[in-house]
Amino acid sequence: MFRNSKFIWYGMIVFTIVLFIFGFYVGKDIEEEEKKAAAHTQSNKDEESFSINQLESNENDNGQHQNENEEEHNHDHSHGEYELENPMADANEELEGEINQLTDYFSKEDISQAKEVSVQFIKEYYPFDGNKPSQNINDAKKYMSSALYDELKERVIRPTQTIFRKELKSFEVYEPYNPTDEYLTINVLVKGEIYDVKDNINKKEESHYSIKIINEDGKFKVDKYTLDTAY
Repeated sequence: MFRNSKFIWYGMIVFTIVLFIFGFYVGKDIEEEEKKAAAHTQSNKDEESFSINQLESNENDNGQHQNENEEEHNHDHSHGEYELENPMADANEELEGEINQLTDYFSKEDISQAKEVSVQFIKEYYPFDGNKPSQNINDAKKYMSSALYDELKERVIRPTQTIFRKELKSFEVYEPYNPTDEYLTINVLVKGEIYDVKDNINKKEESHYSIKIINEDGKFKVDKYTLDTAY
């Protein structure tokens, strides 16, 4: 009987060991299945997240393209309106409209007389002879105001070796740009030749006279002039 009891005791031990081993492997299989299931679930979530993000990205791209198209359309439209209005042309027209003319202040008859006096003054005053340095001043006296005549007599030009004689070749009369009513001003472009003491042509010159005209004793006279000369 003691032997049977021992046999039963060993059998229970073996059964417990087998049961423990069986439970260990079953639990391990269950854990691996849970890991696989969790990995599968995470994969599905990642795919859903990727699909949602891709969808949102596509929607953003489509929206951006649509905005760019709308901006290009608006830009083309506004550019067309700009060309149609042409504000620079309008500004130029306004600027031109503000430029004064001699006829805004003086009669055509006065302007014509002033031009004639200016031309005669140039014809008499511009030519210069070193042998008679004040001759041009005396010749032009009848076209000058008394003040200008007295001034020029005080500063008679003296001849030099290189500038001994001047000869008038041509002239052109034109009105000043944007004049005022202070003076009746006439511009004259003069072209001449300069001769040295041996009467050889030394150089050619181009002079711009801005001549101010006044009415003195009922006659138009040259009262002042400025000179800009280029060689």
